[in-house]
Amino acid sequence: MSQSDYKADALKAKDKLAEISPTMCLAKWNQVSLHLPTGLTNSCYHPPLHKIDHTKLKDNPAALHNTKEKLQQREQMLSGDKPSGCSYCWNIEKTGEMSDRHYRSGEPWAMQDFDDIRKNPIDETWTPRYVEVNFSNACNFRCSYCSPQFSTTWARETDLYGEYPTTPPHNAPEHFQGSRKPIPNRDPNPYVTAFWKWWPTLYKNLKHFRMTGGEPMMDVNTYKVFQYIIDNPKQDLHLNVTSNMCPADKKLKEKYFNMAQEICMQEKVKHMMQFVSVDAFGHRAEYIRDGLDFNYMMDNVEEFLDRIPGRNSITFIITYNNLSITSM
Repeated sequence: MSQSDYKADALKAKDKLAEISPTMCLAKWNQVSLHLPTGLTNSCYHPPLHKIDHTKLKDNPAALHNTKEKLQQREQMLSGDKPSGCSYCWNIEKTGEMSDRHYRSGEPWAMQDFDDIRKNPIDETWTPRYVEVNFSNACNFRCSYCSPQFSTTWARETDLYGEYPTTPPHNAPEHFQGSRKPIPNRDPNPYVTAFWKWWPTLYKNLKHFRMTGGEPMMDVNTYKVFQYIIDNPKQDLHLNVTSNMCPADKKLKEKYFNMAQEICMQEKVKHMMQFVSVDAFGHRAEYIRDGLDFNYMMDNVEEFLDRIPGRNSITFIITYNNLSITSM
């Protein structure tokens, strides 16, 4: 989709949304981020994360997405009210510009359900089209801007040595308690259990599915998803995975590459986007992302592209910061 098409679709979405209310946003229905180690969710990246009620999941695994808070926010939007968590968009619209509310709603995965959402707006079993999931915080890196919430390696270090003595203190262990404390990978996780119960229904409607982490290569659920896709091809699915592309266990890399190769080369999905997290070049990148072997990572990127020449792309995710600014 070109930039002009993207804006044109947003302009069309602006008019369509106004048919329902001046604050309507389809992302509140059709997009979800699931942080299963902590049981947190949001729809769209701008609103703050909130807790999923695990007591609802046994009878309705779709409650991973259709939380009490989101249902209330949907009702607000239908009434023309502005949920406070969506202030990012409201602030932009105050300037007379279009916000992500219009751009997200204008994307095909959102707009295709406009009529169904309009007919049945308060559905506690609504199935989204764009899903991002973090199954586990298992990770072999301690990136400078990350935290124990998303990295078991960070968690081990802060448990041993405590917070970093910065101003204010960085990654203090007591900060990652309660809703911020991940469920250990070895323990039963009701959110992961509910996800797999929901998955066959969710999969049927998916247009975009993205796995993050932690490090997905280290998580058994990544390969469970891959195998499901191999067994149940979906020609309209965009599969996305975010990785540091630097696994300590080379057997995991081989398993990951083999399954990704089968998915792409046998055309099990429409496209696979391999996101690679790296912020700079060489030793500077290794300093920012503790655990990184830059040359090993680049070798793996080249091997991935050599082994899988079709139906995939590599995109580098760069966190712009003071340590990387002169290494772009």
